[in-house]
Amino acid sequence: MKSVNSSSLAGLIIDMQSDFLNNIEKKEREKMIQSQIELIHYLSETESPIFVLEYEKRGETIEEITKEIDFSKNEKPLIKIINDGFYDTGLHVLLKKHKSKNLILMGINAMSCVKATAQVALSRKGYSIYTARDLIAEKEMYTDAEMEREIKN
Repeated sequence: MKSVNSSSLAGLIIDMQSDFLNNIEKKEREKMIQSQIELIHYLSETESPIFVLEYEKRGETIEEITKEIDFSKNEKPLIKIINDGFYDTGLHVLLKKHKSKNLILMGINAMSCVKATAQVALSRKGYSIYTARDLIAEKEMYTDAEMEREIKN
């Protein structure tokens, strides 16, 4: 496994809003939220920035997540109007400001919003993408091989 320099690391929390989470089975949802909280703690300990992306008009990120983030050290949630978390949110500029090149993606709608954000991040020079099955979810989960194939397309 490739070693990642924590000084260039950033976490992206994508669409962790009740409106979307209600479509995920309770057991999977709870496991994902706990995994995200553990990663938020790690990112905070390493002083890595955390960016919260919210889909416009779909409510706020759930409290279980936001209460773990120190917004005095991180940006307020970025509002997006399409699946891609970079489009018209200022995310790219903020990542450059923090010298972040390694992005850990976590969130909901793995095959739409998380995927679109990953694809754009990969097409921008210098970004590497990391995630894990326990950090993302989809209403109808794909197998790991299917998900990996979809993300690459």
